[in-house]
Amino acid sequence: RLLAKLPEDRFQSGDEVAAAIHELECDIAEGRWPELAQPDDGYRRRVLVAGLATDAIRSLRTPTEPIRQRTEPMLGRVEEVTRLDHRPLAPASVQRAAAARAAGQRRWPVWLAAVLALLALGLWLGQDRLRAWLPDSAIASSLARADAARAAGQLLDGDQSARALYEAVLRLDPDNEQARQGSRAVGEAALAKGNEMLGRDDLPAARQWAQGARVILQGGSALEALEQRLLSVENQHIKVDDLLTRAQAAQLAGTWAGANGSVDLFQRVLAADADNAIARKGLQDVLSGLSKQAAAAIDSGGLALAASLIEQIAGVNDHWSELPDLRARLTVARAESLE
Repeated sequence: RLLAKLPEDRFQSGDEVAAAIHELECDIAEGRWPELAQPDDGYRRRVLVAGLATDAIRSLRTPTEPIRQRTEPMLGRVEEVTRLDHRPLAPASVQRAAAARAAGQRRWPVWLAAVLALLALGLWLGQDRLRAWLPDSAIASSLARADAARAAGQLLDGDQSARALYEAVLRLDPDNEQARQGSRAVGEAALAKGNEMLGRDDLPAARQWAQGARVILQGGSALEALEQRLLSVENQHIKVDDLLTRAQAAQLAGTWAGANGSVDLFQRVLAADADNAIARKGLQDVLSGLSKQAAAAIDSGGLALAASLIEQIAGVNDHWSELPDLRARLTVARAESLE
């Protein structure tokens, strides 16, 4: 109650506080708080005597005597508090100093921008002199590594390739003759690799080397000749792929004779690409099938059909391995038919 928020919930006088304390002491003396230690006889006597004295004092107080109440703190009438709308002005000298500081704060970004612009202009005008100050040892080291990469065949790919290292030197020193010659040597080596891959019919690799050479050499008759040959072969391969697809479809359909038969189409593929393994295998399968048909015709007495099939096989490949046996069997069958 001593700490209650509302005034009416608190003790209203000192007598009430004393009475509450005395009541608590009496409860303890009479043993109403068993959780506490039992008081001795001296404590009980003191509590009883104090209680009697308090009652005597209360009986002597006149009814009209006012009881002192606790005064509550007050903030006063807030509405009467006036707000100051103006502050006293600072002295003129202080105002001038503040204005000068504000003006200086506004001007310093302009000065900074001007200094940076002058610095950039000076660096641009003196770039040749600055380039001359670069340590020659770093350029020499890069050139040595570039030469080693070129000798090892590491020409185009990666940050440590010969092309990348030569280009790094040329960015630092565009007039470095050793780097220029080394870069051109890399381009010529890439051109040679492109021709080599084209000779091996490795078109993707040839195209990659040709593109690398184009980046370095920027042109030239040898490079243009390689690109022209590569384009021609690529177009030819596109045509060969189309013929091969048609030949395989005709083979599956059993159409082997005629201009659009599998034999003719496979032969056209081999004429454009003599080493085409798919066309070779397809043509062998067709000839093997014709040989079986010729043998079956001989066995069934269809000698005219067998003779026609044998002639067609010979027209495709006169060195076909089964031709001698088929011809011998046809001769025997004809002789037997005349008996």
